[in-house]
Amino acid sequence: PAAAARFACNATAPRASTCQALVSYSPPNATTLAAVRALFQLRSHRALLASNNLPPSTPTT
Repeated sequence: PAAAARFACNATAPRASTCQALVSYSPPNATTLAAVRALFQLRSHRALLASNNLPPSTPTT
């Protein structure tokens, strides 16, 4: 079953209902891209990188 992601989005109008990238998200402690990917419930590492303008060679750790 699908569940809501466990993070607070700080996006402002007109996109206040969605977070498109990690720009407005600050993790509470040190983390990895793999952990952030799981938090945002993304299916692929590539989707996380693309939405944040990171190169495909960016490591998950």
